[in-house]
Amino acid sequence: MKLSPTFTSGKMKMMFQTLVDCEPNLLERIEDECKRREPIDIKEALSCFTTDVIGSCAFGLDCKSFKEENSPFRVYGKKVFTATKSRIIKMMIGVNFPKLARSLHITTTAEGVSEFFFKVVKDTVDYREKNNYTRKDFMQLLIDLKNNKIAEEEGYQHDGKTLTIEEVAAQSYVFFIAGFETSSTAMTFALYELARRQDLQQKVRDEIETVLVKHQGKITYEAIQDMKYMDQVINETLRKYPPVPNLVRNCVKDYKVPDSDLVIEKGTKVMIPVLGIHYDKEYFPDPEKFDPERFTEENKNSRHSYAHIPFGEGPRMCIGMRFGLLQSKVGLTALLRKYRFTVNNKTKEPLKMSIRSMFLTESLCGDLIGLGVALLAIIIAHFKWTFQYWKRKKLPQLEPSIPFGTSTNPLTTKENGGITLKRNYDEMKAYGWNHGGLYIMTNPAYLVVDLEYVKNVMTKDFQYFVDRGFYYNEEDDPLSAHLFMLGGTKWRNLRAKLTPTFTSGKMKMMFQTLVDCESGLLEKIEDDYRRGKPIDIKDTLGCFTTDIIGSCAFGLDCKTFKEENSPFRMYGKRAFNTTMFQMVKLIFGMNFPNLARSLHIVTTPKDISEFFIKLVKDTINYREENNCTRKDFIQLLIDLKNDKITQEEGYQHDGKTLSIEEIAAQSFVFFIAGFETSSATMTFALYELAQHQDLQQKVRDEIETVLAKHHGKITYEAVQDMKYMDQVINETLRKYPPVPLLTRKCVKDYKVPGEDVVIEKGTTVLISILGIHYDKEYYPDPERFNPERFNEENKSSRHSYAHIPFGEGPRICIGMRFGLMQSKVGLTALLRKYKFTVSNKTKEPLQMKMYLTESFCGDLIGFGVALLTIIIAYYKWAFQYWKRKNLPYLEPSIPFGNSSNPFNRKEPSGITMRRNYDVMKANGWKHGGLYSMTTPTYMVLDLDYVKNVMTKDFQYFVDRGVYYNERDDPLSAHLFAIEGTKWRNLRMKLSPTFTSGKMKMMFQTLVDCEPNLLEKIEDECKRKGPIDIKEALGCFTTDIIGSCAFGLDCKTFKEENSPFRVYGKKVFAATTSRTVKMMMAMNFPKLARSLHIATTPKDITEFFIKVVKDTVDYREKNNYTRKDFIQLLIDLKNNKVAKEEGYQHDGKTLTIEEVAAQSYVFFIAGFETSSTTMTFALYELARRQDLQQKVRDEIEEAVAKHQGKITYEAIQDMKYMDQVINETLRKYPPVPILLRKCVKDYKVPGEDLVIEKGTKVIIPILGIHYDKEYFPDPEKFDPDRFNDENKGSRHSYSHIPFGEGPRICIGMRFGLMQSKVGLTALLRKYRFTVNNKTKEPLQMSMFLIESVGGNLIGLGVALLTIIIAYYKWTFQYWKRRNLPCQEPTIPFGNIENPFRRQEHRALRLKRDYDVMRANGWKHGGLYFMTTPTYMVIDLDYVKNVMTKDFQYFVDRGVYYNEKDDPLSAHLFAIGGTKWRNLRMKLTRLSPLAK
Repeated sequence: MKLSPTFTSGKMKMMFQTLVDCEPNLLERIEDECKRREPIDIKEALSCFTTDVIGSCAFGLDCKSFKEENSPFRVYGKKVFTATKSRIIKMMIGVNFPKLARSLHITTTAEGVSEFFFKVVKDTVDYREKNNYTRKDFMQLLIDLKNNKIAEEEGYQHDGKTLTIEEVAAQSYVFFIAGFETSSTAMTFALYELARRQDLQQKVRDEIETVLVKHQGKITYEAIQDMKYMDQVINETLRKYPPVPNLVRNCVKDYKVPDSDLVIEKGTKVMIPVLGIHYDKEYFPDPEKFDPERFTEENKNSRHSYAHIPFGEGPRMCIGMRFGLLQSKVGLTALLRKYRFTVNNKTKEPLKMSIRSMFLTESLCGDLIGLGVALLAIIIAHFKWTFQYWKRKKLPQLEPSIPFGTSTNPLTTKENGGITLKRNYDEMKAYGWNHGGLYIMTNPAYLVVDLEYVKNVMTKDFQYFVDRGFYYNEEDDPLSAHLFMLGGTKWRNLRAKLTPTFTSGKMKMMFQTLVDCESGLLEKIEDDYRRGKPIDIKDTLGCFTTDIIGSCAFGLDCKTFKEENSPFRMYGKRAFNTTMFQMVKLIFGMNFPNLARSLHIVTTPKDISEFFIKLVKDTINYREENNCTRKDFIQLLIDLKNDKITQEEGYQHDGKTLSIEEIAAQSFVFFIAGFETSSATMTFALYELAQHQDLQQKVRDEIETVLAKHHGKITYEAVQDMKYMDQVINETLRKYPPVPLLTRKCVKDYKVPGEDVVIEKGTTVLISILGIHYDKEYYPDPERFNPERFNEENKSSRHSYAHIPFGEGPRICIGMRFGLMQSKVGLTALLRKYKFTVSNKTKEPLQMKMYLTESFCGDLIGFGVALLTIIIAYYKWAFQYWKRKNLPYLEPSIPFGNSSNPFNRKEPSGITMRRNYDVMKANGWKHGGLYSMTTPTYMVLDLDYVKNVMTKDFQYFVDRGVYYNERDDPLSAHLFAIEGTKWRNLRMKLSPTFTSGKMKMMFQTLVDCEPNLLEKIEDECKRKGPIDIKEALGCFTTDIIGSCAFGLDCKTFKEENSPFRVYGKKVFAATTSRTVKMMMAMNFPKLARSLHIATTPKDITEFFIKVVKDTVDYREKNNYTRKDFIQLLIDLKNNKVAKEEGYQHDGKTLTIEEVAAQSYVFFIAGFETSSTTMTFALYELARRQDLQQKVRDEIEEAVAKHQGKITYEAIQDMKYMDQVINETLRKYPPVPILLRKCVKDYKVPGEDLVIEKGTKVIIPILGIHYDKEYFPDPEKFDPDRFNDENKGSRHSYSHIPFGEGPRICIGMRFGLMQSKVGLTALLRKYRFTVNNKTKEPLQMSMFLIESVGGNLIGLGVALLTIIIAYYKWTFQYWKRRNLPCQEPTIPFGNIENPFRRQEHRALRLKRDYDVMRANGWKHGGLYFMTTPTYMVIDLDYVKNVMTKDFQYFVDRGVYYNEKDDPLSAHLFAIGGTKWRNLRMKLTRLSPLAK
């Protein structure tokens, strides 16, 4: 409204000459370039021109863009469009979470730009106003609006508010950046198209000449308006190259799409694909062609009016459109009348919009940032959902904000938490609420306002609110487990034990100890008084109470007055100086106590803990050893420890005496609570009495009167007689309660009496003591200090719960009597001798000290805790999966479920699964549920169920669920890993490779490797050193596989660093990076493939592929064949097996990559599993010489039958050898667990359970192999388990070292064959024993890494699980609304990665438009990250959004921040009423013909 008059035709005409005055510089620049015969960078030249035009019109300045290469306007103009990584992140946050971004003071205007433009605007405005200078430009019009002159001169009405200097700057800024960039781009594209079509260029030039002749050869406003064909050229340019290729609107209220059941929800982004519409063949046939004739009047009228919308349409149509067109026409006219343009051969065609200023950065960084923003989306969604908790309970609530709910930031706030809660209390009280809902972060909290409700919580219904809900950790932080913190039975027992400690008799017993500390206090006051300096009464009283508590709690003279750095004073202060790290741990502990305890989190600093525990132990030891007793608190605790109170007083408790740790904890809390609260109370009391001398004198008079009755001595009875002193202290405690708020935790569901509200178990309950104490209903004029409120008459007229400085009910402060007693002693001692006044150095009003830290860090920690809340909540929900399925399951724990930490475990996963198997088996389960992280996993125990999975119902469990990535990691796409049809086809191709005939064919190749093994053993024997048999056998199997798989001599025995041995070891070496990638890949295979994650290290891939290619090339070129595995694969590659053996498969031969992948898996599986099996077999035989000899006898007998040679037939005859190997494979299976993936929903036979598609299935081979039901005494090595009789008596699936069914290990025969060859070669020549250096029992080595890193990575993967789950749920939004939508992908939805894309985003959206259009959709759904976006296709729908139903789509949804980034609050960005008012002010400045 305000800006509308700025763009009237009169105003445009007024500025026209300013525009034309910039023409000479443009022509001069072009002329210079022509003289140099250099190609002209027309975009740069036109940008300088439009910069000069806008600079002149917007600011009244000569920008000198042509003359000065680094003209500030040109430099900052470019900078505006240069997007840094930081700006992109801020923009993404701003667009998706504008409220949060504003609360975090996020600005998006480029660094330095704001300062520059503000200075320019302010200097210009100041100069013109001071010098009464005016100029016909845009800036002058804005100045007139600022000073309300347009309204005065033209009778123009708006909202009554003139423009502020910030609004002037913002509109000048957007006028500048929009005007110079869009117009220069439009002119560039127009000249490019005209240069390609000389006939059209000439037609424009002819029109220019014709028109200018009518206007005396001058470029005038009227001449420009007469150029109709020029209009057509510009319109066609704007069709092909719209300045804003997509228009965005924000739905501001729920909108029902006409003639549809679809409702677009408030807040939904709406996308109008301008580029898609402009290239739609229905409206513009042959859209790639440049044809200005499309915009003749006849053609324009034949099309839908919304088929051409380069500047938008409706009320939010670009306000500066006509100015932009005007300067474009002036620029083109000036150039085309003088020059002919052609396309230079250096021009890259076709022209494209530059994406250098878009969002480019490293791929991984982009993905991480994208996931970060996605994560933020999840956090926000979780907050929004959580913040509806009390609304769902129908309890009134105060409006929370992200991230701290209704609390202030605990790490940056400068006010006490009690003050914040008091404000909450006051607000609820003003609304007339009896109670209400709050949020501490995302935790719902219940605030009690009505005093009857307070009474219910604290006393009447106490059984529901026993606990305070504070974190303590008895095991790791014993000092934290004190009476104030403990809950439940622990608290009840300890309270019962300690209650007799604080009887009036016990108080009287300790009274003299208190009075003995008086002298130190008076001496300190006297010294300070003599020196004539102000007394720091808080510190002095702190020393006094420290001495009292030290004496009463520990029986020690703390010497706080004499020693400045007394340990008690030092540690006492430190107990209240909470660091940021402690605050984080406290917040974490309060929110996740179980997890915090499992992580051994302590909140008491280590040195404080050690100091107090040592002190307590030393005191107890001294007293007990020396039979010393003293009338103090620690003596009472010692008596409780030794059960003396029970014996002496008939006192009953739970029968357990106090432990040394419990004594230390109670002494600690007695110390910190006693010294701090009492010293603070006395300080505040003296402060108030110093301000009210009449009240001070009244107290003093009472003291003198009472003490006179007790011979001038401060006695227990004298202190009890001081009634006015009681009133003073009570009023002090009202104004300054030591604990301004009380917390309780609901321990079981509680129905609020007379209300339809149930407070759920676990809910935090808050009682605002400060709010109650300052409530005008109970205490009129609450800021006033008035002890008379506590005379008997006034006390009895109030509700008994209106004054609760120490709480009430069973959890009332147990030390209340002691605290009041020491406060009265201290005040009595001081006031009887001294008169107190307030020093002029005292800062008033007095305030409690807060914990301060940097704001940003606080916000991050807040978000961290909020994020952890979400993770925990997600885990808890995920961990109910099997419960919902009614399948018994083992209880998981966060974050790894039923798995051990994969980064620091000391045992293989097979052992973990065996333990899980044993527990389930002991429970009598046939199957059960587990969790790998948050992924539900189905474990099969019953062998018939195992058979179903592996064989009978194999079609449901075809896949292993192992990650592979054929494109980026070709070696991973081997037979073991691949799935579905790919696996079936490859298995069919490879099956003939492992027939007994093929094994026999390769047998001699195996035997040829025997001499090297024997030579190695012989050498080691001669050196009489222990033999590393695992290494020797690893070399042997490497040579065999190298020879059979690649036809190469690997020379592993001769060359220590043989490449095959080096890379063979490297395959099994797990780095942190590989482990993380494997975890991610296993859990999120689709995402891992989209991120091009490869799990095989690059150098390994390159080595094996080169070996395979070289071998294949050599054999094919030289027509060389050899009886080995690689030859079989080459024959499959060349389809020879099928030709020779009549073998049928899918008709596709093997690719070179498939040959390499199968050779690779044959190599790694063959050398490692066989060498390990032989190692374990020899180890067991070395321990059992009788069995070793039995095998040797069989070998000699079999070989003798075959002329002393190891032949294929000889090996087959060794039946006891088979038993030995089978028993070895039972005890040491090469794969201790088998995985399957359910590929379609599977109903478990005879059970009411359906295993859902995608579920991981585990078959615990190690568990089955050690099951006593099948193998009694399973730890014993007994080959006779596998004689024919015993085998026949067992279930056939009780021994499955190679799996079973269609996915049984295809290389099983080969593996067994090479194991038998190796053992035969060794055992016929050598006897093996166990070396004394061998660590027994043998164990598999593990991959170790630091625990903390592991936990962090584990949580990272857990977090990724949540993100994926959230994406999947979000990506159903349009399906739930029955709107057709494009299929999105994680993490960016339907947009490309904004950090590495190679095309403009508009082109991607155009493709989406084309697809939707081809499908016949009128509208459709998209996703920008996780944000659902509504795309309008049908032009009538476009018209509805932009014009007809504009009231639903007023806003653009662009982020702006008026407070922190005023330049961002311009007409293009702002919304709602702000936009309407500003638009009205500016609209009449547009060139509308009157």
